[in-house]
Amino acid sequence: MLARRYAIGAALATTGLIAGALVAAVSLPLGPFDGTAFAELTHNGGTPAAGTVHMAIDCSTVGSGTQDTCAATPWITTDLDIDVTIGNATGSARIIRRFSFAVSVDQTLLDPKAGVDANKNANPDANDVLVDGTWSCTPPPPARDTDPGTAVARSFIDCSTAGPGITLSPDPAPHVALATVHYIVTALPGFWSAPLTLGDVQVYDETGAEIMSCNPPLTNAGPCFGSTVDIIPQPTIDATPPTATPTTPTPTSVSSVGGVSEEPVVTAQPVGRPAHGSNEGVAAAVAVAGTLTLAAAGGWQWRRRRG
Repeated sequence: MLARRYAIGAALATTGLIAGALVAAVSLPLGPFDGTAFAELTHNGGTPAAGTVHMAIDCSTVGSGTQDTCAATPWITTDLDIDVTIGNATGSARIIRRFSFAVSVDQTLLDPKAGVDANKNANPDANDVLVDGTWSCTPPPPARDTDPGTAVARSFIDCSTAGPGITLSPDPAPHVALATVHYIVTALPGFWSAPLTLGDVQVYDETGAEIMSCNPPLTNAGPCFGSTVDIIPQPTIDATPPTATPTTPTPTSVSSVGGVSEEPVVTAQPVGRPAHGSNEGVAAAVAVAGTLTLAAAGGWQWRRRRG
């Protein structure tokens, strides 16, 4: 009978330990699926770009791949940069000697900054690594906003070279950034989404032939993909301190073995409970149940021998 009690207690304790380990493993934040390995062939929720030269807005200049949905937190920083990139999924390399594009966005949410100069360091700001000293982005000079109204900002750039140009390697080579647009994020109450769209896109090769164009398409239409910046409001923090729940110590029963009284063991009761969605309490309960069963079995044997 004693061996059976030990077996039951050991099984429960082992089950509790295993359950606790599984809970700890499952509770680790795994994070979202990283789709950057596939981001150059699909954009905007899976729209295919295979077999094309295509342009896409990358709303995160710090991550790998082209991101088409990003978050801005103007209560931390009002600076936001987006890259205008180009990718080649045709299977063969292409040479770029001229490109132009315009990026449009709600100006009440994202306002383009003023440029540093009226050439490659304007806004849009040409990528100095690729658009080197052989390139020129004027005339016309880049413009932070060509839209006459205050509702929409339209940032435009047109760059060309008589030099070797940019070699656009085919997939699986990543997109390359042609230029960056610098914005100031407007801090408004509530949650806002700011879609960014491409227009007047034209790309030409070393012979002067059009590689791709969009919005509007000219000779060789190619896909153009925008992005969306979600502007997140500052969270409201409740400064009211939580109310502490007092605990009442619960003494265990006093037993007497052979006329000798054992001191009561006082156990503090736990305050609160595991966070919502947590299974730590279940695992702990199973483990404790197994341990108590072992203890009970051991105590029974000890009392039997002393008696």
